[in-house]
Amino acid sequence: MLWVREDDGNIAISPDGFIGKTEAVEVKCLNSASHIEAFLTQKTPKEYEHQVLQYFIVNDKLKTLYFIFYNPRMQKDFFYLTIQRKDIQKDIDEYLEIEKEVLKQFTEIEKQFTF
Repeated sequence: MLWVREDDGNIAISPDGFIGKTEAVEVKCLNSASHIEAFLTQKTPKEYEHQVLQYFIVNDKLKTLYFIFYNPRMQKDFFYLTIQRKDIQKDIDEYLEIEKEVLKQFTEIEKQFTF
């Protein structure tokens, strides 16, 4: 399944799961150290922050993303973070504008090399 932004077919994401249009699920199986860090800090690892934003950038109706962590080697092998649009709306807006600008620049470059 691929979600595509309604007003721009070049902006997309492939959700791990979704519940209607307002809730989605992303699942990660991290190494043990990263799993423990995410559990202790209750924060999405830095390398996945843009992926979190992309869910909300692609789907304007998305209100909640459940970011699930699983590691079968750990006693606390499963937990999740609940990420609400309202809490990160400023970042969503900022990164959407950046993404649109980058895609615009890419399109201009592409035109130079295609017929």
